[in-house]
Amino acid sequence: MGEVIYLNLRNSTRNSRAVSLGTLRHLAGMSADEFAAAIADEAGEPVPTFVYMAYEDGEPPPAAVLSAARRVAAHARPGSADDRVFHPVDRERLQRAGAPEPAPIIMLPSGGLAADVGEADARRVIAWVESTNTTDDAVGYFTQATTRLAEEHASAPPAALLAAAGQLHAMISALMEGGRQRQHQVRELMHTDAWLLAHICQMLGDIERDRDAVAYATASAALATEAGSGSAAVYSAQAQIARWRGRHTEAADLAAEGLRSAPPPHLRTLLAYQEANAAAAAKQRRRARAALRHADSLDDDSVSYSAWSCPPARRALYRLGVALNLGDASEALRLAGDVGSMWPDEQPLAVDDHVIPQACAHVIPQVLACTLFT
Repeated sequence: MGEVIYLNLRNSTRNSRAVSLGTLRHLAGMSADEFAAAIADEAGEPVPTFVYMAYEDGEPPPAAVLSAARRVAAHARPGSADDRVFHPVDRERLQRAGAPEPAPIIMLPSGGLAADVGEADARRVIAWVESTNTTDDAVGYFTQATTRLAEEHASAPPAALLAAAGQLHAMISALMEGGRQRQHQVRELMHTDAWLLAHICQMLGDIERDRDAVAYATASAALATEAGSGSAAVYSAQAQIARWRGRHTEAADLAAEGLRSAPPPHLRTLLAYQEANAAAAAKQRRRARAALRHADSLDDDSVSYSAWSCPPARRALYRLGVALNLGDASEALRLAGDVGSMWPDEQPLAVDDHVIPQACAHVIPQVLACTLFT
C-alpha cells in the first residue's frame, strides 16, 4: 500500500468527524451519491446526498452514520478503515501531545512520484484548470432561474413553486456531482443553490413541513459557507417560519442574525422589518421601535415582490404590524389606509403577507371602539 502523507490540523476549525467522513468516502473510492446510499443501506435509515454533504461540510454526523461509513469503507477495501486513516506512530505521538488526530490529505504509491518538470507538465496544469462539464452561460441560467422563482413567491401557489424549485435544485446537484467545473463555476453554483434551498426552506414552512424546512436550512447554510457567501436568506426564511409558529423572540433574533450576515440591500431591508415586527409581537417595545427606525432608514427603492425584498406596500404591512402589536391605535388606522392604497391590484398577497391583514380584521374594530369611547 502507498505511503500516507498527513496534514497537521491543530489549528483547523473544521469538525474532525466531518473530515474523517470525507476521508472514508475517498478511501472507499465512491462518489457522494454512492457513499450516501451505501451508508443508508448499512445503517438502515435514509441518508439523502444533500444531508450527507452537510456532514462533510461541518455538521456533526450521528454516531450511527459515522459507524456505518466506517463499515462501508472497510467493506469497499480490505483492512481496517481506522488503520488506513491514522498512522499508528502518529496516533501515539499526537495522543501524548494532546493534539487532535490528523486526516490524510494525499496517498502516494510505493516508491513516491517522479517529478517531471517541464512544458508538458505546465500544459497539463492549464488543461486541468480549464476543464469543465458546463459553461458560464449554463451556470448563469441557473442563477436567473433561481431569481425568477423568488420573484414568483408572492403570486404562485407554494406547492407548485416548491415542485419547480425541487426540479431546479436536482439539476444543479446533478451538474455539480456529475462532473468537474472550474472553481468560479463551483462557487457560483453553490451560491445559487444556497439561495434556492433557502427559498425551499421558506416554502416548506408555508405548508407546515417544519422538519424538512430545518434540514434544507442546514443544507443552505453549508453551501453558502462553502461558497464563501453569507446565509442571510436562510435566516430570513427561518425568521418567517418562527413568526408563523408564534416564536416571536426567536424570529426577531434570527432576523437580527441575518442582518449581521452581509445581506444584499433588498434583503437587508426585509430583515430589518422582520426584526421590528417580531420584536413588537414579543412585546419588546424598545427593541421594536429601534429596529423599526433602522428599517425605515433603509430605502433601497425596491419594487420587487420577491421572497427576498421589501417593496413599499410590504413595508407598510410591517409597519402596521408593529403599530398593532404595540397598541398604537392612531398609527395603526393611518397605516391600514396606506396598505390598501399602496398594494398593486395585480399583485396577490403571499402567505406571509396575509398574516397582518388577517389580524387587522379582528383588531381594527377594537381600535375604533377604543378611539370612540375613550
